[in-house]
Amino acid sequence: MQSKNFMVRPKERINEIQSASYRKERGVRLWQARQQVGMSMNEFSSRIGISNGTYKLMEKGEVDFKCRPLELAAEISGVNREWLFFGVGTMHGNS
Repeated sequence: MQSKNFMVRPKERINEIQSASYRKERGVRLWQARQQVGMSMNEFSSRIGISNGTYKLMEKGEVDFKCRPLELAAEISGVNREWLFFGVGTMHGNS
């Protein structure tokens, strides 16, 4: 059996990150981050500078994410940014 340890081409990686299933996974991680600080959707969305409606769609994985709100979400909740963005590493680890 051949090793699957190969580098994914950038275009393929972009398509994966923009896929509906990837958005849903990221939405779950966003929900977990919000739960860490015990905030309501309304309070958390306000803190990261987006409307409650947009935030709700982000948690459901129905819209693409902008970087700045996700960066703020990681900062406010204290979770690992790479984990929140990409599912890399652990929620609270550095990698």
